[in-house]
Amino acid sequence: MHDGVVEGGTGELNKEEEETEAHKSETAQSSAKKETIAKDTEEREKGRRKKKILITGSGSYVGTSVEAWLRQWPEYYQVDTLDMRTQIWRTHDFSAYDVVYHVAGIVHIKEKKVNEARYYKVNRDLVLEVAKKAKEAGVKQFVFMSSMSVYGLNHSKLPITRESECHPNTYYGKSKLEAEKLLQELEGNTFKVCT
Repeated sequence: MHDGVVEGGTGELNKEEEETEAHKSETAQSSAKKETIAKDTEEREKGRRKKKILITGSGSYVGTSVEAWLRQWPEYYQVDTLDMRTQIWRTHDFSAYDVVYHVAGIVHIKEKKVNEARYYKVNRDLVLEVAKKAKEAGVKQFVFMSSMSVYGLNHSKLPITRESECHPNTYYGKSKLEAEKLLQELEGNTFKVCT
Protein backbone atom coordinates (compact mmCIF):
# COMPACT_ATOMS: atom_id res chain seq x y z
CA MET A 1 0.00 0.00 0.00
CA HIS A 2 1.03 3.65 -0.36
CA ASP A 3 2.46 5.50 2.58
CA GLY A 4 0.77 8.84 2.11
CA VAL A 5 3.01 10.09 -0.73
CA VAL A 6 1.24 12.20 -3.30
CA GLU A 7 2.00 12.40 -7.02
CA GLY A 8 3.31 15.56 -8.69
CA GLY A 9 2.53 17.89 -5.81
CA THR A 10 -1.14 17.99 -6.84
CA GLY A 11 -2.31 16.48 -3.59
CA GLU A 12 -3.73 13.44 -5.39
CA LEU A 13 -2.56 9.91 -4.83
CA ASN A 14 -1.39 7.87 -7.76
CA LYS A 15 -4.60 5.83 -8.20
CA GLU A 16 -2.99 3.17 -10.39
CA GLU A 17 -0.24 2.52 -7.83
CA GLU A 18 -2.76 2.47 -4.98
CA GLU A 19 -4.97 -0.04 -6.83
CA THR A 20 -1.96 -2.24 -7.65
CA GLU A 21 -0.82 -2.27 -4.01
CA ALA A 22 -4.36 -2.96 -2.80
CA HIS A 23 -4.65 -5.83 -5.31
CA LYS A 24 -1.32 -7.29 -4.12
CA SER A 25 -2.52 -7.12 -0.52
CA GLU A 26 -5.85 -8.77 -1.38
CA THR A 27 -4.07 -11.47 -3.39
CA ALA A 28 -1.69 -12.21 -0.50
CA GLN A 29 -4.61 -12.42 1.95
CA SER A 30 -6.54 -14.62 -0.45
CA SER A 31 -3.55 -16.93 -0.93
CA ALA A 32 -3.01 -17.22 2.82
CA LYS A 33 -6.69 -18.01 3.35
CA LYS A 34 -6.59 -20.67 0.59
CA GLU A 35 -3.52 -22.25 2.18
CA THR A 36 -5.25 -22.36 5.57
CA ILE A 37 -8.38 -23.91 4.07
CA ALA A 38 -6.30 -26.48 2.15
CA LYS A 39 -4.38 -27.39 5.32
CA ASP A 40 -7.62 -27.69 7.30
CA THR A 41 -9.11 -29.92 4.61
CA GLU A 42 -6.01 -32.12 4.55
CA GLU A 43 -5.97 -32.39 8.34
CA ARG A 44 -9.69 -33.23 8.44
CA GLU A 45 -9.24 -35.94 5.81
CA LYS A 46 -6.46 -37.42 7.92
CA GLY A 47 -8.78 -37.28 10.91
CA ARG A 48 -6.55 -34.91 12.90
CA ARG A 49 -8.39 -31.62 12.54
CA LYS A 50 -10.88 -30.34 15.07
CA LYS A 51 -14.40 -29.72 13.86
CA LYS A 52 -15.04 -25.98 14.06
CA ILE A 53 -18.53 -25.16 15.30
CA LEU A 54 -20.18 -21.76 15.55
CA ILE A 55 -23.17 -21.51 17.88
CA THR A 56 -25.33 -18.54 16.94
CA GLY A 57 -27.34 -17.37 19.91
CA SER A 58 -24.84 -17.02 22.72
CA GLY A 59 -26.30 -17.12 26.19
CA SER A 60 -29.28 -19.26 25.22
CA TYR A 61 -30.10 -22.27 27.37
CA VAL A 62 -29.71 -24.75 24.50
CA GLY A 63 -26.64 -23.02 23.09
CA THR A 64 -24.76 -22.93 26.40
CA SER A 65 -25.72 -26.54 27.13
CA VAL A 66 -24.44 -27.75 23.76
CA GLU A 67 -21.31 -25.63 24.11
CA ALA A 68 -20.54 -27.12 27.55
CA TRP A 69 -21.12 -30.64 26.24
CA LEU A 70 -18.84 -30.16 23.20
CA ARG A 71 -16.09 -28.54 25.28
CA GLN A 72 -15.64 -31.86 27.09
CA TRP A 73 -13.67 -32.95 24.01
CA PRO A 74 -11.38 -30.02 23.14
CA GLU A 75 -9.20 -32.28 21.01
CA TYR A 76 -12.15 -32.83 18.65
CA TYR A 77 -14.16 -29.59 18.73
CA GLN A 78 -13.43 -25.91 18.57
CA VAL A 79 -16.55 -24.06 19.67
CA ASP A 80 -17.25 -20.36 19.25
CA THR A 81 -20.44 -18.48 20.10
CA LEU A 82 -21.91 -15.43 18.47
CA ASP A 83 -24.39 -12.97 19.94
CA MET A 84 -27.24 -12.34 17.52
CA ARG A 85 -28.92 -9.51 19.45
CA THR A 86 -26.76 -6.84 17.81
CA GLN A 87 -25.78 -6.31 14.18
CA ILE A 88 -22.11 -7.16 14.81
CA TRP A 89 -22.71 -10.77 13.76
CA ARG A 90 -23.14 -9.57 10.17
CA THR A 91 -19.40 -8.77 10.00
CA HIS A 92 -18.30 -12.11 11.51
CA ASP A 93 -16.39 -14.37 9.10
CA PHE A 94 -18.19 -17.73 8.88
CA SER A 95 -15.67 -19.30 6.46
CA ALA A 96 -13.57 -20.89 9.22
CA TYR A 97 -16.44 -23.10 10.42
CA ASP A 98 -17.58 -26.58 9.46
CA VAL A 99 -20.94 -26.25 11.23
CA VAL A 100 -23.24 -23.41 12.23
CA TYR A 101 -25.58 -24.43 15.03
CA HIS A 102 -28.38 -21.85 15.07
CA VAL A 103 -30.25 -21.58 18.37
CA ALA A 104 -31.12 -17.88 18.43
CA GLY A 105 -34.86 -17.30 18.58
CA ILE A 106 -37.80 -15.59 20.19
CA VAL A 107 -39.72 -17.96 22.47
CA HIS A 108 -41.15 -16.49 25.62
CA ILE A 109 -43.02 -13.38 24.60
CA LYS A 110 -46.78 -13.07 24.72
CA GLU A 111 -48.72 -14.55 21.81
CA LYS A 112 -50.39 -11.28 20.88
CA LYS A 113 -50.97 -9.81 17.44
CA VAL A 114 -48.55 -6.97 18.25
CA ASN A 115 -45.72 -9.53 18.64
CA GLU A 116 -46.43 -11.49 15.45
CA ALA A 117 -43.93 -9.56 13.31
CA ARG A 118 -41.21 -10.03 15.92
CA TYR A 119 -41.67 -13.80 15.91
CA TYR A 120 -41.30 -13.91 12.11
CA LYS A 121 -38.39 -11.45 12.04
CA VAL A 122 -36.29 -13.52 14.44
CA ASN A 123 -37.55 -17.10 14.05
CA ARG A 124 -37.84 -17.09 10.26
CA ASP A 125 -36.06 -14.15 8.64
CA LEU A 126 -32.95 -14.18 10.85
CA VAL A 127 -32.62 -17.95 10.41
CA LEU A 128 -32.68 -17.60 6.63
CA GLU A 129 -30.21 -14.73 6.66
CA VAL A 130 -27.75 -16.61 8.87
CA ALA A 131 -28.09 -19.79 6.79
CA LYS A 132 -27.45 -17.88 3.54
CA LYS A 133 -24.37 -16.24 5.06
CA ALA A 134 -23.11 -19.65 6.20
CA LYS A 135 -23.70 -21.22 2.79
CA GLU A 136 -21.99 -18.35 0.94
CA ALA A 137 -19.01 -18.67 3.30
CA GLY A 138 -18.60 -22.38 2.48
CA VAL A 139 -19.95 -23.82 5.74
CA LYS A 140 -20.89 -27.44 5.06
CA GLN A 141 -23.63 -27.99 7.66
CA PHE A 142 -26.33 -25.84 9.22
CA VAL A 143 -28.14 -27.15 12.29
CA PHE A 144 -31.41 -25.39 13.09
CA MET A 145 -33.14 -25.74 16.43
CA SER A 146 -36.79 -25.77 15.49
CA SER A 147 -39.56 -26.74 17.90
CA MET A 148 -42.21 -29.33 18.57
CA SER A 149 -44.61 -26.38 18.34
CA VAL A 150 -44.60 -26.87 14.57
CA TYR A 151 -46.93 -29.84 15.23
CA GLY A 152 -49.41 -27.73 17.19
CA LEU A 153 -50.32 -27.55 20.83
CA ASN A 154 -53.27 -29.89 20.40
CA HIS A 155 -51.34 -32.72 18.75
CA SER A 156 -52.68 -36.19 19.44
CA LYS A 157 -51.09 -38.41 22.06
CA LEU A 158 -49.34 -40.43 19.33
CA PRO A 159 -45.56 -40.13 19.09
CA ILE A 160 -44.27 -37.46 16.72
CA THR A 161 -42.39 -38.92 13.75
CA ARG A 162 -41.11 -37.65 10.39
CA GLU A 163 -44.51 -38.52 8.97
CA SER A 164 -46.44 -36.47 11.54
CA GLU A 165 -48.31 -33.55 10.00
CA CYS A 166 -47.48 -30.02 11.04
CA HIS A 167 -50.34 -27.85 12.29
CA PRO A 168 -48.81 -25.01 14.28
CA ASN A 169 -51.33 -22.78 16.00
CA THR A 170 -49.03 -20.16 17.53
CA TYR A 171 -46.87 -17.46 15.96
CA TYR A 172 -43.88 -19.23 17.45
CA GLY A 173 -44.73 -22.57 15.83
CA LYS A 174 -45.73 -21.02 12.52
CA SER A 175 -42.54 -18.95 12.30
CA LYS A 176 -40.38 -22.00 13.07
CA LEU A 177 -42.17 -24.10 10.43
CA GLU A 178 -41.72 -21.40 7.80
CA ALA A 179 -38.01 -21.28 8.63
CA GLU A 180 -37.76 -25.06 8.19
CA LYS A 181 -39.31 -24.82 4.72
CA LEU A 182 -37.02 -21.96 3.65
CA LEU A 183 -33.96 -23.87 4.86
CA GLN A 184 -34.93 -26.90 2.78
CA GLU A 185 -34.70 -24.70 -0.31
CA LEU A 186 -31.08 -23.80 0.55
CA GLU A 187 -29.92 -27.38 1.04
CA GLY A 188 -27.69 -28.92 -1.60
CA ASN A 189 -24.68 -31.20 -2.12
CA THR A 190 -22.30 -28.80 -0.40
CA PHE A 191 -24.69 -27.41 2.23
CA LYS A 192 -26.54 -29.82 4.50
CA VAL A 193 -29.38 -28.68 6.74
CA CYS A 194 -30.35 -30.52 9.90
CA THR A 195 -33.55 -29.49 11.71
